[in-house]
Amino acid sequence: MAIRDLRGFLAALERRGELLHVTEELSPRFEIPQVLKELDRPGAPAVQFERVRGYEARIVGNLLGTT
Repeated sequence: MAIRDLRGFLAALERRGELLHVTEELSPRFEIPQVLKELDRPGAPAVQFERVRGYEARIVGNLLGTT
């Protein structure tokens, strides 16, 4: 099956257990960058931040860091 969009890509990561969901509300200015910095290593999962302080949208990061 071809992945055609970001949602499809995230679903594929989810199926493979390579998507970490962070449900705690975090600051996009300080806390989210710190989490991404800590996960900046080979084999680390992609991360979806479900609650971003001050925003209704979610943020995904570390998308190219998975194997």
